[in-house]
Amino acid sequence: MRLLPFMAAHSDIPSTELQMGGDHLINAGQELRTAATCVGPENLAYPRLLREAGENLMEVGQYWTESWEAVTYAAEDTSSIFQSLSRLQQSPELAGLYSGSSSELKAISGIVGCTSVGPPSAVANLERLSKYLEETAQFVEKEKACQDSRGFGKSLRKASKEIMTLAKQY
Repeated sequence: MRLLPFMAAHSDIPSTELQMGGDHLINAGQELRTAATCVGPENLAYPRLLREAGENLMEVGQYWTESWEAVTYAAEDTSSIFQSLSRLQQSPELAGLYSGSSSELKAISGIVGCTSVGPPSAVANLERLSKYLEETAQFVEKEKACQDSRGFGKSLRKASKEIMTLAKQY
């Protein structure tokens, strides 16, 4: 992962004080990285892909109000990772939830415009992405789908809330 200048510059500020624009996506990405540690060893595909999805979502957040073109590329990359996560699942329901998340990110990557057009145009996609992550959290907790299902679900819920908070800003 590239060093994100925004994060390096603000690493001493508590995340609760960083509540503008893409900061919510950065926080959500950090939660996905945390969720990856709950799934299993990083040398396995599932946790590695989940960590990469978090890192890419952090990149989306970094550029959210600076460069919509960079947002679209990072969102497309994140979408591809969620699609890969979908293909790894044995449960059709969980595969569908990851595929849904992928679709919402893919739709965001297809929004043409600038930072004054892109974010408000992405609200419905952000709301649905938040819902998919919340439903994924519920599923993994109910099914005890990994070594730390409770921690995994908690991190996904936090990511979902961050994304929904961003959507409500527009």
